[in-house]
Amino acid sequence: MLNYRDYLYTVEKTNDDKILFRRKNRDRKGRFKTNLDMDAILSEPTKHSHAPNIDQLPVVELKNKIKSTAADSEKVTSGILFSNLRSFPLDAAGQLPQTSSVLRMICCQRQAEATNSDNLIKKSTS
Repeated sequence: MLNYRDYLYTVEKTNDDKILFRRKNRDRKGRFKTNLDMDAILSEPTKHSHAPNIDQLPVVELKNKIKSTAADSEKVTSGILFSNLRSFPLDAAGQLPQTSSVLRMICCQRQAEATNSDNLIKKSTS
């Protein structure tokens, strides 16, 4: 993901000499191209029909941080959410998804317990 002029873009396509970025919000038009090193813009982004949503970037960063913590931590689900929310800027709080959605996201990031051939959870041998 790339933040360029306060708009969020994701990689749409990569070829031998350039990377094509597309707006994160697929309902909006907006694309631009860079070289493979991403140090030069080959074509400027297409014109936007709306103002940038500057509060969106902290939300994306928070989601990524929560997903990473959920995959690596043994904390309880609510503990992961609330420990990561402590450093979140209050002025962007209106952009946050519902708590139930974030808790579900955390649960999805957790490793599924190993099962046997009957799809039953294996008993630990410790």
